[in-house]
Amino acid sequence: FRAQGSTEYLVILAVVLVVALIVVSLLGQFTGFGKQSKEQQSRVYWSGATPFSILEAKISSNASVNSTLFMKNQDAENLKLEQILFKQVGDTNWTTVYSGNEQFAGGEEKMITLNQSNIMSGNFCSGPDKPYEVEVKIVYTKGDMSGITQIGTKTLYGKCV
Repeated sequence: FRAQGSTEYLVILAVVLVVALIVVSLLGQFTGFGKQSKEQQSRVYWSGATPFSILEAKISSNASVNSTLFMKNQDAENLKLEQILFKQVGDTNWTTVYSGNEQFAGGEEKMITLNQSNIMSGNFCSGPDKPYEVEVKIVYTKGDMSGITQIGTKTLYGKCV
């Protein structure tokens, strides 16, 4: 009889654990937990991306507030940032949000100011504290090779300022 009682106890414990896992999974999908996780994953990916990483992003829907990216050259060599392009997830059209010739020494960090009118025309941000999610393409020069493209495998996700 003791073996049967132990078996029943283990089966009930297993059922309770499965139900608990289902509840946690559903909470992650239907509440803010999912958004926080997405934002955290985006931050981790982009802070470690190479050769250019995005350490912080401030995207604004307000014409009088600049959108900026705090970027780092993760490469040991000097790089020249030529363009940054955004596109909505699922869209086919890229919007140039930065165009220039910003020089980055190896390991250097810089604040890049984006073209606010292009940010607004691309509708990347719908208002303060609203989420944004964009695909990112970075075009740069390394040595004699120009037009090198870095495309993120994860989106840049965060809250508008």
